[in-house]
Amino acid sequence: MPIAFRSYPAGALEGPKCAIWETLCATMAHPALFKPFEIDGPPKWSFTGADLGCNNPLRHVLTEVKKVYSNRHVATVLSLGTGHINTIQVVNTYWLQQFLPAAVIAAMRSIAANTEGVAQEIARQFSSTKDIYFRLNVDQGLQSVGVEKWEQLAEVAAHTRAYMRLAEVDQAMDQAAKAIVTSEVKVPTEHIGMQYTTLNVVRADICTCAQMGQFRSQFPAMACRSRSPMEPVQLRLWGTPGAKT
Repeated sequence: MPIAFRSYPAGALEGPKCAIWETLCATMAHPALFKPFEIDGPPKWSFTGADLGCNNPLRHVLTEVKKVYSNRHVATVLSLGTGHINTIQVVNTYWLQQFLPAAVIAAMRSIAANTEGVAQEIARQFSSTKDIYFRLNVDQGLQSVGVEKWEQLAEVAAHTRAYMRLAEVDQAMDQAAKAIVTSEVKVPTEHIGMQYTTLNVVRADICTCAQMGQFRSQFPAMACRSRSPMEPVQLRLWGTPGAKT
């Protein structure tokens, strides 16, 4: 179960109160490289790195946004990956073999591979809303760079620059930058986690009670255009000042 380190109140789900350096040590405590990092309480906390089982934290980030900003809207979601992988690099260190059986180590590799699965899940959630979700992730060259290969930073940078020169990636970065600058509200935070569908905006210049009654009689048919009864439906009504809309 991942634990969020926060700098703001979060009610009953607050994590440990600690310094920034302790947070960094806790989040980087990969079991193949480091021992679990302990933070004094009360209660006393022990952490391993969140990259195993939570290598892509975006789902948890969106859940946090939904909880903290319940009456706001999402304008842009930008997800930056750390590179596609063929095989999860979990180093078989002596310490890891002493405490974990081979089956558990294999399970760790499988769990860690959820990165792109989460990315695809979030992409499906926002698939019906244009220019809200952007995913950038180097697709080639980083498969052999394990978590312990810190000395290969130049290789990582070279593959990243090559990825950024791709036409479709350059276009996606421009679109993401434009979406961030304009900050056009698109999805209410209360609808995070649903597959959100925005219907075509319906403009109704309603001036008389008779016209309003006619529009109301048509509303159920338009609402049925949503793919699921649980999906939100967005309708916008315009009326002249003083009209009872």
